[in-house]
Amino acid sequence: MFSAYLAVLSILAISFLAVFYAFKSISLARLLFRRAGGRFFFRHKRSIDRLNRAIELAKSPLPQKSIRSLLFSGMHTAEMRKMVALINRKHSDIAWYSPTAFWPSFNDIKAPRLMCVPDMVLYEFPIPFANFGEPIARARNEILTAIEGGANLVTYSDHIKWGTLVKMIDVDPSKIWVVRHAPSTLSRYTEIAGFSDNAAASLSLNRAIALGALGKATGPSYMPPLKSFEFKFLFYASQFRPSKNVITLLRAYEYLLRKRYVKHKLILTGFGDYPSVRRFIAENNLNNDVLCLSGLTEAELAALYKCADLAVNPSLSEGGMPFTITEALSVGTPVVMGDIEVTREIVVDPALRESTLFDPYDWKAMADKIEWALQNRDALYAQQRQFFDVLAKRTWKDVVKEHIRILDVIAEQKGMTPSL
Repeated sequence: MFSAYLAVLSILAISFLAVFYAFKSISLARLLFRRAGGRFFFRHKRSIDRLNRAIELAKSPLPQKSIRSLLFSGMHTAEMRKMVALINRKHSDIAWYSPTAFWPSFNDIKAPRLMCVPDMVLYEFPIPFANFGEPIARARNEILTAIEGGANLVTYSDHIKWGTLVKMIDVDPSKIWVVRHAPSTLSRYTEIAGFSDNAAASLSLNRAIALGALGKATGPSYMPPLKSFEFKFLFYASQFRPSKNVITLLRAYEYLLRKRYVKHKLILTGFGDYPSVRRFIAENNLNNDVLCLSGLTEAELAALYKCADLAVNPSLSEGGMPFTITEALSVGTPVVMGDIEVTREIVVDPALRESTLFDPYDWKAMADKIEWALQNRDALYAQQRQFFDVLAKRTWKDVVKEHIRILDVIAEQKGMTPSL
């Protein structure tokens, strides 16, 4: 009986504390909590005293994000169970596809299954991502659970298959398929027709769109009001995450600006209040030189690519073909990139590697490559455009067909070794 009372007490305690912590009122919560139970609470004074001591140790507010994520996790699990139960009642021989490895419940489906594993950055960069706390740790565990229970996996590169899933997580290679990306292009937003000089009209339009996008600057960046968009800049389109290597790029840029007198600004597309980025910009007085734009539309993204002198991608890890290279080249802008395994799978020509890639762990090498690319912009683009034209022969329809072929194989011949 006593244990039952304690269980009820615990539920009431959690409910009261969740509500009153939301209003930042620990003392009021404790006062009402003591009075609400009358004789029952006095009868179990020792338990109440322990609870009070726990409250005293929790003077700071409860981590509301953790409470919300806990509630969401419970609802998500319940909904997944319902969905899986509905699927399993169908007794269908079709194959099921999951576009992500965040859902371990997907493995409860009693039918042929194919799970996509785009990348494993949480596993490859555990220490930097650990700073994001408990939600990231939980996501990492869910991903590992999903992968370990997966019947068939598909990913976008040999590096993720062999370097991560097989070597680091010990997944059986016979159940991993590889389907490469098609190029991601943005020219549909930048090309226009019907003018005597379509190229000039396109540039004028995209400068106007890019100028409007500057109003989305966040963080410590500052850009005075401009009537036209005519300044030169470098462009890195990416969210701010540990694997994206933004700080190394900022070090390279600060050197180019202050020591090499490169007068370009640097435009990033991440959220400017990201702590390490905000701190670096402030400490190095780059507020007028580095702009962080967030919430861009695809048309604004395309316009910024179009107007940039050079696109830069220093990323340390990608799941498949880095989209930066094809997005930039599709609108006429050359690009330099970090020399990582995934990129080497796509950029196989030695001469193209030499002109395009740099050591992403060496800010000086990055700076040297950026400076060289700016000085040889036209020649670099001409070389890279030939490479792009070959890549562009592969379309997203090809990607879809290959996925459907895999689903057909695992639906008709379970356990067949992946081969395309």
